[in-house]
Amino acid sequence: MNGDEKPGFDSGKSFGFTEHKWQYNRGHWKFFEDDPVNGPQAYEWTEASEAKFKDTMEQNYATDFLMDRGIEIIDNALEQDLPFAVVISIPDPHSPNIVRPVSKILLL
Repeated sequence: MNGDEKPGFDSGKSFGFTEHKWQYNRGHWKFFEDDPVNGPQAYEWTEASEAKFKDTMEQNYATDFLMDRGIEIIDNALEQDLPFAVVISIPDPHSPNIVRPVSKILLL
């Protein structure tokens, strides 16, 4: 929908959104990180990526990572008293049908 790159971050098409750094297309990635040198990165679930994110699974697992970025965008807008709209497309459940271990309880 937003280019041919896979995963292809921030193609420059904003679709009317001010913040679109984390906008990506094509793929059901299992891990994300904001590499200070190379920018946003996405990883499939492999032995290497599982090992890379073993100690930061809750921060880098796709669902957690994308929700945290969405919350940051909302918090920033609220702090500046700006209107906002956020669209978060969670890639799970998708193959491979692997999810991170549950290690925290969410109380609403």
